[in-house]
Amino acid sequence: CAAGKASIPTAEELLAAGALSKGADPAALRRGRAVFVTECAACHRLFLPGEYSTEQWRGIVKRMAGRASLGGDQAADLLLYLSSASRPGK
Repeated sequence: CAAGKASIPTAEELLAAGALSKGADPAALRRGRAVFVTECAACHRLFLPGEYSTEQWRGIVKRMAGRASLGGDQAADLLLYLSSASRPGK
């Protein structure tokens, strides 16, 4: 059933849920999601942000940013999005 499947949360859903840390830029969150669904999906399936903790995403983004030719701002926006949507860390 499609209704039971998890999805890639939108920036607006994360903002409404209060997932953005205080002082963070909502536009950066939107840009980060855009990078995720366009750049990351260009090479492989999208992993749900909740599958990994913020710390795990930090390492993944660091490793993959060079492979995807992401600029520093793009990588930062991507990490903001993924960490805002990630599962609580270990």
